[in-house]
Amino acid sequence: MDHASRSFRARATVTLAVSLVALTLACKPPAEVRITSPAHGTFFPPTTSSIVVDGSIHEVDPANVQVSVNGVPAAVDVESKTFRATVPTVAGEVFQPLVAEMTNLSSGKVSRSRVVVVTGDMRPDAFTIANGFGLRVVQSGLDDIAPVAAALIEQQLDLAALLPSSFEDDGATITIVQNPPPSFRGLALVLDANTNRLDVTGIIDDVSVDLRIDKPGIFGGVHCDMQLDIGEVRVTTHQQLSPTSDGSSIAVRQVKVNGKEVTVAFSGLASQVDCSGSGLFEKKKEKRVRDKVQESLTTALERFLVDPDGFGPEDAPIAAAIEEQLAALDIGSVEVPGLRSEIEARFATVDELAVGLQAFLHVDVNPRVIVRPGLPGGVLSLPARPDPDLPGSLLVPSGTPTLHDIVLHDAAFAVSLSAINRLLMSETEARRFALTLDEVKGEPLTAATFAAIPEFAALPPDTPIRVKTKATLAPVVTADPGPHGEILDLQIAHLLVTLAKLVDANGAVREEELLRVAIDARVGVDLLARNGQVEALLGPIDAQSLRLFVVDNPIGTSADLIEAVGPIVLATQIPDLIGTTLSFPLPSFLDLDLKAAAVRRQPGHLVLFTQLVPAT
Repeated sequence: MDHASRSFRARATVTLAVSLVALTLACKPPAEVRITSPAHGTFFPPTTSSIVVDGSIHEVDPANVQVSVNGVPAAVDVESKTFRATVPTVAGEVFQPLVAEMTNLSSGKVSRSRVVVVTGDMRPDAFTIANGFGLRVVQSGLDDIAPVAAALIEQQLDLAALLPSSFEDDGATITIVQNPPPSFRGLALVLDANTNRLDVTGIIDDVSVDLRIDKPGIFGGVHCDMQLDIGEVRVTTHQQLSPTSDGSSIAVRQVKVNGKEVTVAFSGLASQVDCSGSGLFEKKKEKRVRDKVQESLTTALERFLVDPDGFGPEDAPIAAAIEEQLAALDIGSVEVPGLRSEIEARFATVDELAVGLQAFLHVDVNPRVIVRPGLPGGVLSLPARPDPDLPGSLLVPSGTPTLHDIVLHDAAFAVSLSAINRLLMSETEARRFALTLDEVKGEPLTAATFAAIPEFAALPPDTPIRVKTKATLAPVVTADPGPHGEILDLQIAHLLVTLAKLVDANGAVREEELLRVAIDARVGVDLLARNGQVEALLGPIDAQSLRLFVVDNPIGTSADLIEAVGPIVLATQIPDLIGTTLSFPLPSFLDLDLKAAAVRRQPGHLVLFTQLVPAT
């Protein structure tokens, strides 16, 4: 072999070896640092002052790195390629980011990993939120409800069912004629709140009752027809309210006051008596007979309207009627349009107060059930798969709200901050905050949209960009007011935002990830009563309330630049992207419209004070 051939072979061998080394280096995974404990989203007691962080290092010589967590140097175990550091928490903060940073001592290259933990009391996702909802209807509200309830009851009121079919008086049998049946012109209700009871007075106007009076005796006795007209029948009962055994509705039990369950009073009586063909019935006896009929009818009504078995399963007629109307509220399942969660509420307590009626309900919130075609002739119902699967929600310490305010109102509705957090958790698990955006306000997203980032500016300006968001933790409302004194303090942690380039792959659109960042935010929300509706107003957003962390950076931009400048840019863009005001009307309640009067914050709760007006 001549010299030229040997030289060529040598050069080829060197070139091949260099290429293989370069290929090996190119294919070698990058150095990586991972936090293995605590897991992302772990809850710690609110009194936690420090957290032990464990982790591992990969694809690098552990003897040639330095590792720190939130700036605290970590002890590195070279043999196991693990590290540990004890990191102080930030007092008063709910979300505690933990950032592990590994520096290669030879190259100076830095690798990072981040998890966020929560310092606060947790309510596991299988647990009920106690007293999540509250309701109080004051006396003015009861006055508004009374005519609506009266109209509902009047439609079903069978006066004959409230009266005995017959009764005895002074040897005479008095039968209530059913053809024509007893009739009345109208019904009014008076609901009077008292401590430990609700007094219910039904006023039945213009009652007309036909009676047959039969008294046996010599020569066939006396047989008379009487038409009794009563200007007003006033029936007063005393009711106590309590949750049913399963909490699905309100049980009503009639009780005694001053030894009586029922008081019946008549006024404006008039009568006509016809005893044709059965002997004489003197006119002077008519009043005595009418008085006797009234007395007997009163006694019969009172006996008929009492609770037949006290604490037994049967209810007094009026208690049963009220219970039936309350059951129509169907408060057990709360449907809110647009939510991906199911809210189940159960009555925990119902109290009669001197100022009105008050109730608190326990609340469960879960992602909606997914219904898919199943076996022939049916459907298969499956629980929604949570993504992310969160351990629980933030429990905000709370007392019992007073549900009272100086603002004029008929009814107050309370929701606990813990219930709001459970709803936010459920909506997060139901992927409520997973968004895909190709345009904003009708304008397509392109590389030009993100030209403030140099690497995006280097792309063709019309390159389509897709933005995808995913919540990894549930947003929370805290026990504190907002940053600028707003009624709510809303905090978001580690919301992943991915920017991807859309490329054409043989006619199909493929996403090529360019940048992924995690965003933390704190913003205040005010809730105002305006024009009878509730208006949510987003508080000022500034760069100090935003934090960005570069999670993945295929495009190779400056992470320091993104994390430093990103909050400033976002603070100016968020109001335009999502808006700052949202108004929503209130639902109806017992065929009455709710008009918002005020929104207040009371211990651990938001309370909406409303006025009740006839439905339009």
